[in-house]
Amino acid sequence: MHGDPPFWSGMLDMAADGYHRHVQVAGAVPRLGIPGIRFSDGPRGVVLPGATTFPVAMARGASWDVELQERVGDAMGRELRALGGNHFGGLCINVVRHPAWGRAQESYGEDSFHLGALGAAFLSGVQRHRSYLGSDRIIPPDSFNGAFPCVHRFLLQDSPPGSANPSAVGMMLPANF
Repeated sequence: MHGDPPFWSGMLDMAADGYHRHVQVAGAVPRLGIPGIRFSDGPRGVVLPGATTFPVAMARGASWDVELQERVGDAMGRELRALGGNHFGGLCINVVRHPAWGRAQESYGEDSFHLGALGAAFLSGVQRHRSYLGSDRIIPPDSFNGAFPCVHRFLLQDSPPGSANPSAVGMMLPANF
């Protein structure tokens, strides 16, 4: 998109650990006052200097404490905004089918009701720090004050078919899929 950092210098920055030093900006057009998306990763907290590192989602999920998840989401949303971000990869709701899946710790567990309840609470906490554009109130692009997580890894991402990691994914798909 217009306004993004050039590809190679952006890749070099990320390779030099820039991924964890500052937000990654995409879609910004400063001359038009469009700040763009300011991304940070964050399954265990916003991955930027000065942010809190929380226990992994699997450990937090073991508590079955919906209110705790909402408070963790609130804290992550506050920290994201305070550190200059507005978008982060912090909510994994994939149903874990095999414990050897490399990202199992980023999910709350293997129960879909459990994932839904905790994921919704986390999302509510983060979105407290989100501004809405409504017909009665338009927020200029340069004053966007939102925080929104990327809900990701929510379907059939335990392992790729044919991998060394045995997963129920291959068993769930019909033979003619």
